[in-house]
Amino acid sequence: SNSYNIKTGSIALQKLWEIPEDEDAALPYEIYLNLYRSVVAPSYTKTNAPYTDNDPSGSLENGKPKYMTDYARLLQHSLYFYDANMCGTDVAENSALAWRTNCHVEDEVPGGYHDAGDHVMFGLPQGYTASMLGWSYYEFFKENVLTNDTKPETPTGNTHKMFKSEDEHLKTILKHFYDFFVNSVKYDEDGKIKEILVQKGFGYTDHVIWCAPEIQTNRAKEMIWKSSEGSNIAAQYAGALALGYLNFPNDPDASNYLKVAEDLYEFANRTSPFKAG
Repeated sequence: SNSYNIKTGSIALQKLWEIPEDEDAALPYEIYLNLYRSVVAPSYTKTNAPYTDNDPSGSLENGKPKYMTDYARLLQHSLYFYDANMCGTDVAENSALAWRTNCHVEDEVPGGYHDAGDHVMFGLPQGYTASMLGWSYYEFFKENVLTNDTKPETPTGNTHKMFKSEDEHLKTILKHFYDFFVNSVKYDEDGKIKEILVQKGFGYTDHVIWCAPEIQTNRAKEMIWKSSEGSNIAAQYAGALALGYLNFPNDPDASNYLKVAEDLYEFANRTSPFKAG
């Protein structure tokens, strides 16, 4: 047949192409696959982050796969990584994980995301991550929207924010990045950026600590500002904020994201890269 469906778990792939009658198998130069959901995922709540003891090896149990292949749900759940590393004064309001709350609220510039699970914040990986997340939303907007779940019920006693959809969750994560970048610049009297924040936290104390950020008592509150360095970090911040303007043009902060992005681009063009260490 020239048209057939392959179902794998909750993912359905539809493959369409012409096979000449005189050939056993002829593949086209390009193959297009339509990927779509065939089932609705469980309620997208703040307390049901996935955990499984199943070995994802493709083995079968009683003739059936041990696990369900669901790339849409995988995309949704991968965002929990950012909820776990969120920092600042609005974590309790915006994190998808009920066990996270506000932390490091006395930092000169609250917000941002912890790096690698510890409590230091480096500008370069944050800028890069925000740029890539924003670009994925810009490049695959339709696919992101198609993964949205139906609105879940609010769990009893859960005071955290409930997300109506996967793209609302991603927007919340991205805006947390954007707001931190906007607050990580200082302007001179001429309206040009004179300094940017390239690192937050002490490279040793906040790097080796092993505890929840909410209960850290030895926060150094070190802020590293640079005036003649940081072009690499400023450019990443600028790219992320520009994508914020493109992705969410109706957001009240969109115009400010674009302005700061332009200012950061100008700063990047007149400074040298920041080299830590």
